[in-house]
Amino acid sequence: MEYPYSIGIDMHRRYSLLSVKETRTGSRIRHRVEHRLPELHRVLQPYRGCAAAAVEATGNWYWLVNELEALGIEPHLAHPTATTPLINPRHKTDRIDADGISDLLAQGLLPESWIATRAVRDGRELLRARMAWVALQTQTKNRIHALVARYCPTPPPMSDLFGAQGRAWLTQVHVPPHAQFVLGQAQTWLAQLRPLIEACEARIQAIVRTTPQTQLLDTLPGVGTILAMVIWYELGTVTRFPTHEHFCSYSGLAPIIKASGGKIRFGQTPKASNHFLRWAFVEAANVIASHPSDRVPDRLFAALRHRRGAGTAIVAVARHLAVAAFHMLRKSEAYREDRWAAQWQHAQQPPSVHGSVRIRTR
Repeated sequence: MEYPYSIGIDMHRRYSLLSVKETRTGSRIRHRVEHRLPELHRVLQPYRGCAAAAVEATGNWYWLVNELEALGIEPHLAHPTATTPLINPRHKTDRIDADGISDLLAQGLLPESWIATRAVRDGRELLRARMAWVALQTQTKNRIHALVARYCPTPPPMSDLFGAQGRAWLTQVHVPPHAQFVLGQAQTWLAQLRPLIEACEARIQAIVRTTPQTQLLDTLPGVGTILAMVIWYELGTVTRFPTHEHFCSYSGLAPIIKASGGKIRFGQTPKASNHFLRWAFVEAANVIASHPSDRVPDRLFAALRHRRGAGTAIVAVARHLAVAAFHMLRKSEAYREDRWAAQWQHAQQPPSVHGSVRIRTR
């Protein structure tokens, strides 16, 4: 929809520079606005219902998009890495950025990122917080294992160092005084993290509404309730991806391709992707790898692990799960083994014939 005004916003932590362009005449007005809501409302009030505004997808855009929606101004989210080269690849100032964003928005050339709904953004906070606490828990456990390995010549007599017997053993292990102090701190930190993780999981089960989509995703091999919710909330809506290749690229599970002169080289998977989606699919692939069965993903992992190594096989299985999730959500049907028998057949062929399993990582 075309509006009389296009607003480009160069957003910072404490203030923003607004470049308001009148579409018909090309005239422009700039406003430097401190991040105080009364001042922002005063500046934007004249453009209520007759303007579109774009802001770069920086880390603090949530509240500004909420305010734009409340003021009746259509919000847009500019993709940072794609927008900057189009504005001015040589110079960068607040004025150049704000003017460039408003110009691209007025011309319909703005590279945009998808704006999730408020409910999706709020649900992501809870799921991402749990992921952060679990990562800290894993990091702390690894530190304890490393400390014990440095000072104890024999491994612990129990398999789980953090069960009841393992915790009792840690209180009696002989290590130097400073190492004993660090070991006690790590155990205290673990004890504090466990209630945080349990509270997050209880809130996820109680508050995050179970949708038909999460029930479908729960049928994916290696995916449980938590991972299904992570995938759905990070995905948002499957219709924004035209093909499963686009979804795999967004999930960081498509290798970088360099083709020239008839030669094709598959590189590593890109870092510019949704890291939370990638984590969810890789986590599900790790579950599959650690619990072998006769399902298609397990056979795919076994075949590729023998030829390419475990790391590449994990990423290939994660991509298989991403492709399956895309089509499941598109067709509203649960995971079916017979739908993916061809994937197993591809894994039996040389990689030069079937590109679907030519996934390499470094």
